[in-house]
Amino acid sequence: MKTQHNTRFAALALAATAAFASPVFAQQTEGALSRADVNAQAVAAMKAGEIVSGEGRPQGPESMAASTKTREERKAETRQAIREHKTMQPGEFA
Repeated sequence: MKTQHNTRFAALALAATAAFASPVFAQQTEGALSRADVNAQAVAAMKAGEIVSGEGRPQGPESMAASTKTREERKAETRQAIREHKTMQPGEFA
């Protein structure tokens, strides 16, 4: 009985391994671009202004709006808000 149970368990484990492991190792070879091709496309897109360099940053020229205030003005506003206790507390969301 114990041998039969171990055999069933081993067969089940082998089947599960085969079912879940095979897609992990599958690679796309048709139509896949080489690393050099992808890098060349990225450089061309950056030069054309289609993307901004870096990850996790806003995309497009509309997201690159210039500030209308100087650094000193922003710092003065922040100091004033701190004095008046109008700053957000840690964990608080706008």
